[in-house]
Amino acid sequence: MSSSTAALRETADIVVLYFDPYSYEDLFDKINLITNNSNIRKELIKKSNARSQYFSWKKCAEETLEIYNSVL
Repeated sequence: MSSSTAALRETADIVVLYFDPYSYEDLFDKINLITNNSNIRKELIKKSNARSQYFSWKKCAEETLEIYNSVL
């Protein structure tokens, strides 16, 4: 689960349930949904595992070095 703010949507993409950060009712509803619906929970786990392949410390270091080299 994640707040529906723009920065978090960019990273998490479609692999999480989003909740309105200003609505405790929405957060409560999403927690109940994940807790009580094993199909949704399994699908989110599957999507999250696939999405995690886009991120690594090595890739982060390479992209950071590329930016530093372009500035110099």
